[in-house]
Amino acid sequence: MKQQTHSTSAKHVPAALLRLVKAPAMQTDTPDHAGALDGSVAGMRRFLYELVEMTAQGAASDATPLLELQFGDVLTVTSLSTAHGAACLEVTAFLPRQQQAGYFPQSSLPAAAGPAAGSDCEFLWHADEGRYVAVRKIALADLPDERSVMDAIMDTSDLAVMWLVAASAENSHPR
Repeated sequence: MKQQTHSTSAKHVPAALLRLVKAPAMQTDTPDHAGALDGSVAGMRRFLYELVEMTAQGAASDATPLLELQFGDVLTVTSLSTAHGAACLEVTAFLPRQQQAGYFPQSSLPAAAGPAAGSDCEFLWHADEGRYVAVRKIALADLPDERSVMDAIMDTSDLAVMWLVAASAENSHPR
């Protein structure tokens, strides 16, 4: 069965996920209403498994769910992380591959390199793949419902693109 996708802002994103994102904000803050998350690792794991199943990506039931979504030229990979004793949603955005000329030396990157100004993203060069990646970790407590999870994934993709545009502009003008 072929998944429907939204063609303007998110290529390859199943229509069911886009409906989730476009749904009106929840009216209640109690964790028993539809779409609410309880802030637990188990609750987030269940939700990620649902998303993985919705996108027909399939996952072993004993493995940590890994959700891959493509937004234009940016591939996002979302997972649950419990490293260092703090549970968080980890979203990695893989920016488009760069030719060698597209690599920006660390000394010439804008102030947004490393942790981006005003965001919680870290931008790194993935030498094996020839591309930049943005890594964002969001505390589970900051994700009260399903919509906030989807927003966090899409926001990470948007932040990564904005950073790449700024880095490209910064490096196209000699100092």
